[in-house]
Amino acid sequence: MKEMHIGIDLDNTVLDATSSYLHFYNKASGLSYSPKDVNDFYFYRLYGWDNAEREKVYYQYGHDIHWNSSPFPHAVEVLQELSLCHQIYYCSSFTFSRCYY
Repeated sequence: MKEMHIGIDLDNTVLDATSSYLHFYNKASGLSYSPKDVNDFYFYRLYGWDNAEREKVYYQYGHDIHWNSSPFPHAVEVLQELSLCHQIYYCSSFTFSRCYY
């Protein structure tokens, strides 16, 4: 089998980032939204925030948001299996489009 180069975004592909974002957005706002309430990619709008307010909250909680995002079921095992035969690149669309391997 020929080796493939596979690029994978972490947020909401490998990791459930939405739940973690909501946890910390709820903490910052005092509100209590759940994933069922999300109906927009820019779900910070649920909180009535503009992008500047979202950036302020992200600056305060961004590390915790990502550190506390849980992997989706079987994601870790599938990536481990794929990495035995293929090159895996972890990509992000956040501000700077970069891949890490």
